[in-house]
Amino acid sequence: MILQRVTAHLRRQDWTAIALDLLIVILGVFIGMQVSNWNEARSERARERTYLKRLHVDFAANVKTLQSYVEARRREGQTLADLAFAIRGQAKPPTNDALQGPLCRWGATALPDLRQGTYDELVSSGGLSLLRDERLRILLADYSAAEERSAYVGTLLPALQHAAAPLDSHRVWMVTGEPSAKYNGDVRCQFDVAGMRRDPRMGSVIAQLMRYQKLNERFRSGELDKARAVEARLNELVGSPR
Repeated sequence: MILQRVTAHLRRQDWTAIALDLLIVILGVFIGMQVSNWNEARSERARERTYLKRLHVDFAANVKTLQSYVEARRREGQTLADLAFAIRGQAKPPTNDALQGPLCRWGATALPDLRQGTYDELVSSGGLSLLRDERLRILLADYSAAEERSAYVGTLLPALQHAAAPLDSHRVWMVTGEPSAKYNGDVRCQFDVAGMRRDPRMGSVIAQLMRYQKLNERFRSGELDKARAVEARLNELVGSPR
């Protein structure tokens, strides 16, 4: 339609009409592009809002998980310190129940069950650019770096397991519970603290286990601080998660 009109105007050499037709075309293209850009921006803002809400739910949960994890490692570290003084005859030994975590299950302590799905999705899809808040992007990068540092502690386990081998001489594994319970029973350890006192190797073993526990606590505490910072920023941006 426009092309026919322009052709007709050219034949008549009606330059004013030609200019008006071209102006209409240019304005139409411009408005169409603006509408398209506006729709795309609105879609991106909606996606950003969805990601922010999901991130906030994830980090609110991660803060609680990491806090519980750090507190458990701190309690176990204190138990190891108590045991170290006990085998030197300077304190009363911890109870057998208290020793289960740091000495029975220390090599199989579950890692904190953190929610990483939303952040991993943003990274893998290149969606981090959707997050307009520069401060939030920096905090997320800081948290990711802290998480990588925490993973370093796991690399120490093989050497520590070798160093802790003398502990097996003073630890007996057993299945507790009723015979009718079958696989519902628990696996526990019984410790010979008196034997530990007589074993000159145990001071070093306990010290190394305690060092590992402190490292674990320290790195995870750093990760917890970064997770709290991310959660606080998300709270400013989207409010409390529901």
